[in-house]
Amino acid sequence: MIAGQMDDVEGEKKALTIEELKQVHDKKTGALIRYAVTAGCLIADADELFITEMERYSRHLGLAYQIHNDLKDVVLDEAETGKTIHHDAALNKNTYPSLLGIAGAIQELNDVIRQAEDCLNRVVLSNGDTENKIDVFRQILDYVRI
Repeated sequence: MIAGQMDDVEGEKKALTIEELKQVHDKKTGALIRYAVTAGCLIADADELFITEMERYSRHLGLAYQIHNDLKDVVLDEAETGKTIHHDAALNKNTYPSLLGIAGAIQELNDVIRQAEDCLNRVVLSNGDTENKIDVFRQILDYVRI
């Protein structure tokens, strides 16, 4: 996470590509979420396929969360967000909307959410009885939808 934060601060001084931005966010938000999900899987003594798919899910969730956060800054108002809007643009930050446009960022968000859902579906297919256990992970994806 620290490396991701350092990359984020350094990235404020230059324009990043979308792939560079994804790497920054994967090291920050993605790393935190991945750790929490993986630790839970290990504590629960989950099988290797379950752990692998949940790690993939958490990577997609971290990216979805960041895209969602970037989009909130440009498509919602201050009453909805509870914070100053257009803050990222004022700081000339690299964001998904600034690199892809609003429509492109929404499409990217939908694609990433779909990839996360695919991971959950593979977990259910391989373990059968896990649908109720992973329902909370589906609910989390609902939170990051726009």
